[in-house]
Amino acid sequence: MGGNVKREVWFPIFILVGFAFLIVYGLNTLSIRSMRFPLIIGGIGAVLALVEIIVAIIERKRGSSSETNGGNLKELFSHLPALAMLVLIVPLIWLLGFLVAVPLHVFFFLRFNGEKWSQSFVAAVVTGIIFYFVIYLGMKIPFEEGLLFSYLHD
Repeated sequence: MGGNVKREVWFPIFILVGFAFLIVYGLNTLSIRSMRFPLIIGGIGAVLALVEIIVAIIERKRGSSSETNGGNLKELFSHLPALAMLVLIVPLIWLLGFLVAVPLHVFFFLRFNGEKWSQSFVAAVVTGIIFYFVIYLGMKIPFEEGLLFSYLHD
């Protein structure tokens, strides 16, 4: 494979390595109770990334990939806003906490992708309600409270 691995394989590999790093780091620094939700999401994400890698490798061997050989740089840069939105969630969680950052991220993601204000707001509120009642209260999984909210408690 080496240097001939197509771009469609590199992104799932990057995601898989990221999930593995976060899970190992979390297991070393957090309690197993705190890691229930990340293990569920990381496990599902890792399986999906592995499936995507396998499908891309099979397509490459068949020669049926839709990717061009030249690799259009303009096409690659068109994905940067979506990647920036994915990377933005980490500092948001660190600063605002999980229960605030995820609905806020959903709202801004939908707004920047052309959804109406009302639909973005409803999706963010529903996401917040689901995470609060189902995961935080129902599954009793503690979430990161965030730097700003930890200062308010002191």
